[in-house]
Amino acid sequence: MISRVDHPEYPPADRLPDDVAKLVAARDAAMERLREFEDANADVLSDSWQTIAEAKDIKAAVAAAEAGKDAFAGVSEMTRAREARPRVIGVQQVLRRALNKAERAANRAVIRCAEGMEPGLRSEVESAAEAAEAAYSAYLAARGALGGAAARLRTVRLWAVGEHAVWHEGEASPVRADGGQMRAQNPLMEIREVVESLDAPLAITPDPTVTVRRPDGSTFQLRQSQAQALISGSNDHGLEIISDGE
Repeated sequence: MISRVDHPEYPPADRLPDDVAKLVAARDAAMERLREFEDANADVLSDSWQTIAEAKDIKAAVAAAEAGKDAFAGVSEMTRAREARPRVIGVQQVLRRALNKAERAANRAVIRCAEGMEPGLRSEVESAAEAAEAAYSAYLAARGALGGAAARLRTVRLWAVGEHAVWHEGEASPVRADGGQMRAQNPLMEIREVVESLDAPLAITPDPTVTVRRPDGSTFQLRQSQAQALISGSNDHGLEIISDGE
């Protein structure tokens, strides 16, 4: 029989006229009195009050018997709960009615003053919108700077293993510094993925450019994998890889 009713949330006192704030404070005080009373009498108010009291009596009897004392001395918890429950329920009903009365008064007062609260809240929304737009612009600039820096780092990493890559100065969409595909689903995950990629190994297999010499001594350049495939596929024919990289 513990109260499980959801009660409305009201604005804080500094957003309400003084007379309305007092009614809301009275509602809050009535709600707190009921909560404290129910907490203090939770076992007696519980639908399982008999089971709870019985368990207490069994525990007390065991402790008394083990200590060589009279397990039947004193009033049992079952008797206490049975005698107290009707009176506890009566007090609870009074506290509930007081809360309902206070809440009805607070509801009426808050509704009456709602229209007067709109101008201040409208101004609050407009200010928040300006701040949000400025923050979003700053985020876009920071995101572009992050992407540009990561792209340049990826470029030099690719150069270091003989891969072709284009240097890009300025802003760019975020990329992984290890050359892998971005998988982030939101802006914060995107930032963290770029940072995590700094310590990740390259996600591609390097395929540097090599120089191949023909039988007549002339040379040409190919990717290493292409050159190896050409030599193997042509049964050599005098082609020879003479250098790795440039």
